Amino acid sequence: MTLPPKMQAGIATLLFATGILVGRSSNRATASSSGEMKLAVQGANGIEVAATSRRRASPAAEPGQSEEDLVGHFAYVLTINQPEEQQLQFLRLLKEMTAGDAPAVLDLLRREQKAGVFSELEWLAFWPRWGALDGPAALAYHQSLPDSRWNGNDISLTMRGWSAVDPDAAAAWLNSHPDVRHADSAFYGYIDGVASNDLGGATNMTIDSLPKGDPYMSGATERLVEQAVRQGKIAGLEWWFDQLPPDGDPGSAKSSAVQHVWWQLQKSDLEAAADWVGAHAGDPWRSDHGITEVAERVGEENPIAAVQWLGQIGASPNDGSYPGLNGVVEEWAQRDPGGLENWLAQPNGGAVQQQAARFYLAYRQQASLANPRR
Repeated sequence: MTLPPKMQAGIATLLFATGILVGRSSNRATASSSGEMKLAVQGANGIEVAATSRRRASPAAEPGQSEEDLVGHFAYVLTINQPEEQQLQFLRLLKEMTAGDAPAVLDLLRREQKAGVFSELEWLAFWPRWGALDGPAALAYHQSLPDSRWNGNDISLTMRGWSAVDPDAAAAWLNSHPDVRHADSAFYGYIDGVASNDLGGATNMTIDSLPKGDPYMSGATERLVEQAVRQGKIAGLEWWFDQLPPDGDPGSAKSSAVQHVWWQLQKSDLEAAADWVGAHAGDPWRSDHGITEVAERVGEENPIAAVQWLGQIGASPNDGSYPGLNGVVEEWAQRDPGGLENWLAQPNGGAVQQQAARFYLAYRQQASLANPRR
């Protein structure tokens, strides 16, 4: 992935090799010399993105049953008592579902839900499939729902399925619905779908379309992180992060992504997450929140290792505190106060030990006030 230079003020568009066009002018649709249509989509704060990716054909329905028979088969599958078998057969049927089948299948799922049976996997798989088959119809259904039933996650799944097969049409829909409810969810689904086929292009588009501090930046980078680890595993995720512009300002792509990277890492390997967070502790995009989470999780099993790790990480440049130390001390005091006091009594514990002593004193004072002696 080759990241482009930051967009300069006054430049209307930048076209990258990935096929992503980024612009800051008014909504527009223009034809290129190759005949491709460039469709602008307006993001947060009026920033516009235009996609020129080639249209991918929607997944074709496999030849099989008639519409009535297929819907009837869906109805039968939803009566299967073994959840795993039901899910397997439902997913197979989704490959045969056509755009015309989708409303009837949705009605079946709705009826099951009203009867007290919510098939979560089937529900989550249905929306991207309908989006891929007929995004406008699926989103029109969402728009028809009253506010109380509006579900942003379903919209995101629908847009993910649509943008994965036809990003230009999906961009055009976003551009023509700037005030749609859950526009953020629709935008995140769009990024997710584009990234599933072109992670570099989706990353470039996010960086150059959303200014620092844009409310969509964190959600967009979260989807990019999920795609990076899905496509390249942990090594690919770390490589992807390293390619982001070295901008540590709050709200930048790198500062936003760092939160989601360490979260993905700690789900797989806490030690690897601790190493990664520590390696970036001296960088401008340092994540005190990530340090806190890792320290507290390590402290649940090995508080001495946690405080030693914090000593190596160093205090926060923001306020001089050791992120997560208070939580480590409180947990340690509750589970093994003698062990904590023995560690505090050891010489040459450094600044982290001094802060821990203050936290422990405050903890004991609070405990005394909560449980005064009679």
